[in-house]
Amino acid sequence: MPTEGSATFKNIPLFEQISKIRTTLGVCPQLDVLFEDMTVREHLEMFYTYKDPSANFLLSNAEQ
Repeated sequence: MPTEGSATFKNIPLFEQISKIRTTLGVCPQLDVLFEDMTVREHLEMFYTYKDPSANFLLSNAEQ
């Protein structure tokens, strides 16, 4: 949390309603954003967490 000041995104207070803001954002990389030392699962977990950090990333045993 910042010590002072405020920020908004589309008139939504950033620090009070970040989860609401995340529902309107997406990732559109301009370059190859895959990291050589990460697995496919690790990449999926990372991008999934960007969208909803409070959710648990779960795959069935068949997909692991």
